[in-house]
Amino acid sequence: MNILAAKPAMGKTPLSPRTKLMRMLHAEAAKRGLSHEDLRSAFGVESLSKASDADLTAWLRNAGKRLRSQPLPRAGDHKKATVEFLTEENRELLDRAFESMGWDADTRRGFIMRQIKRDKIYTNADFHRVFSGIRGMQRRTAKSKGVQTS
Repeated sequence: MNILAAKPAMGKTPLSPRTKLMRMLHAEAAKRGLSHEDLRSAFGVESLSKASDADLTAWLRNAGKRLRSQPLPRAGDHKKATVEFLTEENRELLDRAFESMGWDADTRRGFIMRQIKRDKIYTNADFHRVFSGIRGMQRRTAKSKGVQTS
């Protein structure tokens, strides 16, 4: 497989094979967190322009193999996200936001159902989803009335 065979976009000047190699090399180095100095020391040269095309191509092929050598994680092996339950501060903040909108209990429940598909808020993630919806409504209302908000 020729890694330099990509065609340029329509209307673009074709890149030289050397330029393509350098771009791929720097992209791979960025993925791995390598600096330009690290690349120069890997090739044993003062400047990457002195490295041969064969050396650059070989390094890129080996780098790609190292990236794919680790198997993908199995289903269920991922780390479980920690759940932060709703804090009392956030509950009070949400109650004040609902009061400022002038909503009764049924309107609140309906809004929460539309936002999180449940009738009660249990986690901080639920709180943020509901609260951001209310905050957006308040901003749009203030904007339509010509009031400046932050």
